Amino acid sequence: MTGRERTSQQLDPLGGLGARPATRIVLLNGLAYGLFRTVERWDSLDLPMVGIAALLTLGIATVLLDVVSSPRRAPMLKSHFVAVALLGLTSLVLSLMSMWHGREPVLDDWAPVTLGALLIAASPYRPARELLGATILLTLAVGFIALLQAAPADSAPETIQIIVTAVPVLALGLGGAAFADSSVRSIEHWQGRADAATRDLTRSMYDGLARSVQQDRVTILNRDVVPFFTSLLERGEITPADAERARRISDSIRRVMVAEVDRSWLDHAIDDLGRVSGRESLGAESVDDGERLAPLMSSDQRAAVRALLGELVGLTGFDPDGFSVRLASVSGDPVGRPESAARSVQVTMRALVTAGAPELKRRLEPYRAVLRVLFHDTAIDVLPPVVTLKFRYDL
Repeated sequence: MTGRERTSQQLDPLGGLGARPATRIVLLNGLAYGLFRTVERWDSLDLPMVGIAALLTLGIATVLLDVVSSPRRAPMLKSHFVAVALLGLTSLVLSLMSMWHGREPVLDDWAPVTLGALLIAASPYRPARELLGATILLTLAVGFIALLQAAPADSAPETIQIIVTAVPVLALGLGGAAFADSSVRSIEHWQGRADAATRDLTRSMYDGLARSVQQDRVTILNRDVVPFFTSLLERGEITPADAERARRISDSIRRVMVAEVDRSWLDHAIDDLGRVSGRESLGAESVDDGERLAPLMSSDQRAAVRALLGELVGLTGFDPDGFSVRLASVSGDPVGRPESAARSVQVTMRALVTAGAPELKRRLEPYRAVLRVLFHDTAIDVLPPVVTLKFRYDL
């Protein structure tokens, strides 16, 4: 996925996955609070069925936020957040309507607190600026609704009722926006330091790599070219057989150099995995990338693919002979993608494993969350013993 937003979920997908338990705790506590307060003041409700409708609407907002914040649906979109906020506001309106003609002050209502809880629960998944804007708009809306419904003056001043009703939304919403902003700044600071360290390491390794490449070329020359020239000097003449041997050596060296130039980071990554894991049959021959599309991935996408490859190789019963990676360019606009992205790359990985469904879900679920943020149209299909992963990225 391109054009990532400044959210914890999109900048740090695994961190966003770790926020799920906290999100659910906030949502469940908000729903439980609304239910408890409704039961506690049941006799004070003028329209009990409207009060029940308020709870049901809050429940829908809670379930919707839980679903759209799932790693299976990452990233959470702006439209999702707007829908949750509107449902929360609707729940508040229904809650106030349930005691519209009563003498109970609006400051006793539970809905402002639950609406603020929805804003906090959404903070790991939406930008701070968006949360701030939603908080201001919702606070103004709540204040206006509270003004219309304010109880008679003998219970509490109308101004106090309006302020107390709107404050939970404002305070909790601002807290969520502050949390989102500080989280994103912390992630970006960490990523900046990591990138700087990577650049320093790359520069320090460059000279060593250059010497290594030079030594490889010298080795080829010493193995084939030097003995050939030595024999020519010793004999003092060139025969047709020597000319043919020279052509063979030249072709061999050319093929080796072209092959090295054509090798991508993906070829090297799989070769390294095969060597480290002790699976000699796992190598670059598993990659089908005739169009040389792998180098077009971003650094974040490459890091995610490297990590995914390592996880696949580590699955129980992984068969290196049944592993393949195919990259192919695709024209057209897949469903759900912007029209401007007319050309993309389809990546298909297949692995033969004996791992069961519980292990596959436990070990691949975090990668699903990362892939959904960095790529398009992510899918993980399991048809034992074959595991197939598909995703796209734009050119």
